Amino acid sequence: MKSPKRAKSRIVKRSVRIDGHLTSVSLENQFWDALKEIAKERGAILRDLVATIKAERRKGNLSSGIRVFVLEHYEVACTRFRRHRVRCFDGAGGGSWRDGSLRGSSSLRRCA
Repeated sequence: MKSPKRAKSRIVKRSVRIDGHLTSVSLENQFWDALKEIAKERGAILRDLVATIKAERRKGNLSSGIRVFVLEHYEVACTRFRRHRVRCFDGAGGGSWRDGSLRGSSSLRRCA
């Protein structure tokens, strides 16, 4: 059986101005797009978010720091999601998890 095809992740070098200096980061488009989305969610300017990541990273280069930041952001979001989902029961006494956000809505839905 063939495995599904995956889009190749291409690393792209980008420059970000932090404290008046150009800093290069090499990231896959998926991480760059996720970082832009996080900045948008927070109402932050992308370069300010990158500057914060640079200042707060524990070790490693900035590109790795950004990847870890994005991963941790979504890990926290998933944990919050799991804690707030609604347990629904069907008429037969069984149950299933139902969440409206999986259908494009951010609100949790109760089973009818």
